[in-house]
Amino acid sequence: MAKRLGMVYSRIRTDEKMLLDAAQKKGIALEPLFDDEIVLDIDSPLGQYDAILERSISYTRGLYALKFLKHQGVPAVNRYEVVNLCGDKILTSLRLQEAGIPTPRRLEPLFY
Repeated sequence: MAKRLGMVYSRIRTDEKMLLDAAQKKGIALEPLFDDEIVLDIDSPLGQYDAILERSISYTRGLYALKFLKHQGVPAVNRYEVVNLCGDKILTSLRLQEAGIPTPRRLEPLFY
């Protein structure tokens, strides 16, 4: 059975074009989902996808779409937990420090 993939996006840039072209060449159904038009209705699934590629420029839109799809059991590249951690520079820095990974010292204030 053919796999059905969704791609959450904000703009179709060069990378997204390359993904769409590669999927088409391989006969994979890759459905673009414009993040500005996605309706996250808890009572209805977003669609029947085998997996989702998150390519949104908007951190918040991409994160919410991933959380919603995770709740529906749809695997994603990248996973909600990864985007949540890595999209927040404070959480990323704290996690790196906890793991003993050296990071550049921050010289400017965190808040203005």
